[in-house]
Amino acid sequence: MTIPFSFLHDVLVPHQAFKNGLDRIEYFFNCAPMPEPEILAVLGPSGSGKSRLIETVSLNHGSVSTDDGKDIPVIRVSVPSKPTIKGLGDLILKEIDPDDTRRYTENEMTRRIQVLMKECGTKMLMLDEFQHFFDRTKKTVWTYVTDWLKVLIDAVGCILVISGLPECTTVIKRCPQFRRRCRQKILLPQFTWLDAEQQGEFRAVVTCFWKAMVAKKLLIPDFREDEWAFRLFCASGGLIGYVKKFLTEIVIEAGIQKGVALQLDNFSDAYKRFAITFEDLPVPGFDPFQPDLKVEWTDAIAKCVNAVGAAIPVEQ
Repeated sequence: MTIPFSFLHDVLVPHQAFKNGLDRIEYFFNCAPMPEPEILAVLGPSGSGKSRLIETVSLNHGSVSTDDGKDIPVIRVSVPSKPTIKGLGDLILKEIDPDDTRRYTENEMTRRIQVLMKECGTKMLMLDEFQHFFDRTKKTVWTYVTDWLKVLIDAVGCILVISGLPECTTVIKRCPQFRRRCRQKILLPQFTWLDAEQQGEFRAVVTCFWKAMVAKKLLIPDFREDEWAFRLFCASGGLIGYVKKFLTEIVIEAGIQKGVALQLDNFSDAYKRFAITFEDLPVPGFDPFQPDLKVEWTDAIAKCVNAVGAAIPVEQ
C-alpha cells in the first residue's frame, strides 16, 4: 500500500521557541477584544515554522456554526505580493463569507468586513507573509494598507498577529502605530549545531519525525544516532521546514522501493531531488549523505550548512 507523504505535515514538533510563541499568542487571544488592540510579530527565516505556529493557533480556534450564524474567532490569510486594500480586504472577506461575490468600493468593503468580524466574534487577525508589505525594489513600505489595517483592528478590537521574514521589522519601524503597539517579537530560530541546547532541540524534532515514519512501517535508519542527526542537520541547514521537505523525499523513496530498507545511497538520491527545490544547489557538489562525511563540525561544513539555510525558500 502506498503511504502518502502528507502525513509528515501532521507531525507537530513544538520545540521550546515554538511552545513559547504558542503560549504567548494564546494568552493575547484570551485577552481580546481590547480597547487598543496589540500587535504580535512572529519572525524567522524561511522554514523555521512560522506558518505552522499561526496555523496551530488557527486550528485551536476553528469556526463554529451557531443559531445566529457563524463564530469565527481567528481569521488567517496570506498577504499577497504588492498588497492593496481591496486585494487584502477581499481575502479577509472570503475567509468570513466565501459566497459573497459582490463588488465593493474600498469604503464599502471596509465597513462590510468590520461588521462581519464583530458579528462573528473575531478576536484575532493573522497575516502570514507580512514581508510583502515591504517593496524590496523601491525600498518602500505599503503604508496606505498598513494604515487601513490599523483602522480595521481598532474598529473590531481584535489582536493582529503578523508573520514573516526578518525584513518585517522594516515595516514595523516605518509605521509609527505598528511600532508603538508591537510587543516583543516572537522569534523562531534556525538551529545551530555547536549550541548544545539548540542541537538537543533539533535532535528532538528529528526524533519526532523518525517515530512518525517508523510508525508507518518505513524501513529507515535510526535518526537518533549521532551520525544521522548530524547528516540531517547538514541537509536542512537547521531549519525545521527543510527537514520536513527533505523527509518527504525519503517517504517517496520508501514508497518506490516497496519494503526495501533505505541506506545512505537512497538518502543521497533523495537529497539531490530535495535540492532541486532551489534554483541552484546551495553548494555545488555538497552531499551530506556521502559515506566519507565525517561527523565533525568544521569551517567547510559550516559554510555548506549556512548556504543551505540561506538558499531559495521552499514551502513551509
